[in-house]
Amino acid sequence: MELRGIGGRSIILRRRVVILFGASCLTVGCVALVPPATDDASSSDLPKGVVLIGEHEFRVEIADTNASRTQGLMDRTSLADDAGMLFIFDRPADLSFWMLNTSIPLDIAFIREDMTVSSIDTMTPHSLESHLSIELVPFALEVPAGEFSRRGIEAGDAVVFEWVVPE
Repeated sequence: MELRGIGGRSIILRRRVVILFGASCLTVGCVALVPPATDDASSSDLPKGVVLIGEHEFRVEIADTNASRTQGLMDRTSLADDAGMLFIFDRPADLSFWMLNTSIPLDIAFIREDMTVSSIDTMTPHSLESHLSIELVPFALEVPAGEFSRRGIEAGDAVVFEWVVPE
């Protein structure tokens, strides 16, 4: 999959092998496999990027490994309005997210392979309710609850992702 990188250069998104647990639904957030993350996203060891939806920019941490996707935003106590986490999966799948050990209310946008928003849902802190993609998707973006609505972001909007290369 090719994405636009910093300065307009193309980036090939490398796929990793992931073991899927369950039949057709991948569940994220079941068990913390890594130490709790800090409140400050900038101190995280996760790769960084920028997601643009229309003119709206979100600074994101990238969860592209089984461990980072499982940990997600659990154990965080705050998240800036323009921050979030981009979950990258190896291939489009029926995705399912829940809010175990997550105390920040979040919106989630499921993103298609063609880089458009498939659907958006709001998730309640500490809830075990599953939030499912409505179709097979390879990406999900979590941001503070209400940010998509406040910015007028909706299903069908185009998404651009840019890696932030550490200096």
